[in-house]
Amino acid sequence: MWNFRSKRLAQLLRNYPGYKTIGEFAFLPVFFVAGAALEFVMINWHFGEVNFYKTFKRRQVKEKAEEIVNKYLAKTTHQACLFSTLWIVKMPYGLPWPRFLAFSFAALSSCLAGSQVVHNYYKPLADMDILIQKEVERLKLEKGIVDDNLK
Repeated sequence: MWNFRSKRLAQLLRNYPGYKTIGEFAFLPVFFVAGAALEFVMINWHFGEVNFYKTFKRRQVKEKAEEIVNKYLAKTTHQACLFSTLWIVKMPYGLPWPRFLAFSFAALSSCLAGSQVVHNYYKPLADMDILIQKEVERLKLEKGIVDDNLK
């Protein structure tokens, strides 16, 4: 099915269990495990005292708290984002578009499912609301707001 330059790689992939029956969709468990492993590393791998979710939460908490305070002070701003799309004309390995898109969607879904399983098990964002409230309180003190109804 695929046109590989490496005969070893082609032989290895053709001998993968289930490949002869369902083609490249037999690799979906590999993507599931890869997504789960990525999420596990993001939660448990620490570089010094910092990991992905500590950094992510710190940034999200700061943004949410500033948004809450700025809404209260009626200073909200709106920004527009422009996204561009890049279309690749030549398909990799000679696959037709429908097969490529179906496999890409299935692989991404499988990877996200594996990531979500690990994420739901470890719950790294469970304390997000508490951190946002602490940051709002800090910003209230910093900006001199005494209103207790600000949440």
